[in-house]
Amino acid sequence: MKTFTEVLLNYFQKLNINLPKNLEIDNIQMDSKKVEKGSLFIAINNGYNYIDEALKKGAELIICDKSPTNESEKIIKVLNSIDFLQNIAKLYREKLCTKIIAVTGSEGKTTTKDLIHGVLSTKYKTQKTLGNYNNQIGLPFTLLQLKESDEIAVLEMGMSNLGEIDLLSKIARPDYAVITNIGDSHLEFLKNRDNVFKAKTEVLNYVNKNNTLVYGDDFYLKNLEALKIGFENKNDYIINNFIEIYEGVNFFLNNEKYFVPLNGLYNVVNASFAIALGKIFEMSYDEIKNALKNIKITSMRFEKIEKNKILFINDAYNASPVSMKMALNAFSSLPLNKKR
Repeated sequence: MKTFTEVLLNYFQKLNINLPKNLEIDNIQMDSKKVEKGSLFIAINNGYNYIDEALKKGAELIICDKSPTNESEKIIKVLNSIDFLQNIAKLYREKLCTKIIAVTGSEGKTTTKDLIHGVLSTKYKTQKTLGNYNNQIGLPFTLLQLKESDEIAVLEMGMSNLGEIDLLSKIARPDYAVITNIGDSHLEFLKNRDNVFKAKTEVLNYVNKNNTLVYGDDFYLKNLEALKIGFENKNDYIINNFIEIYEGVNFFLNNEKYFVPLNGLYNVVNASFAIALGKIFEMSYDEIKNALKNIKITSMRFEKIEKNKILFINDAYNASPVSMKMALNAFSSLPLNKKR
């Protein structure tokens, strides 16, 4: 990680802090269990308690925000470890040529992220947010996992309050944005969908409207200046002729036939975002169609498990009112003559 090491050296040089000579960082970790020789270990929250363990495992450098008991030159104290993580990720991102796709919305973020990655990774060197690393700690950490050779990164952006998507966008500086929908998630702090809409669309301050894709049938998103995907004829990408089978859904998008091995019409919308981005990145129809057939998504999203001739659906990853309703509708509409 030559570029990252240079960013790190410049960062501390401006603070008049001298790092160890011949510093070479090979990877960045927040979990001491994953530290190895050449690691930069950033002690977040109780990570401070595992500094000695990280040193024994061969950490090249350790960042913490408490005065260390160990006097090693490899330990650097900063004012706030999370602020450091965000700042260094932002600086590193500025040096990368990687195209960043930001995915946000009330429901469907992770599945849409997986689908976009699944399509684009068949042609480009593409990375994605791991699991649900989508907040003010997870997103900058994901950025720091990127290599100079990565062409595209699909980053999920989560939030619970106003201003958080703005912060993540400042760090990631996305080139493209996807907003899946505006629902009832996050109402504990945001109170109503109007505020959810304001929070989710903070990303639009950083992305050109021609590089923004939204669900065009959504009450809040339908009037945005963006590329729209949906079932209504006013959209730029129009979904129709969908047929659900046990294995997934056959459907047409702008008169081209596709199949996605996921059930539920909401997953047709999620897949359509991936198709549209495939088109934007100049993938052919056959490349996109074949990529969708072999898609793999994060577990516990309408996951099918058969046992004793009974089909179990595991959709336990998350449960907002809208996503629960969608999952139950898909569950009840499965074309299947067996217990479920």
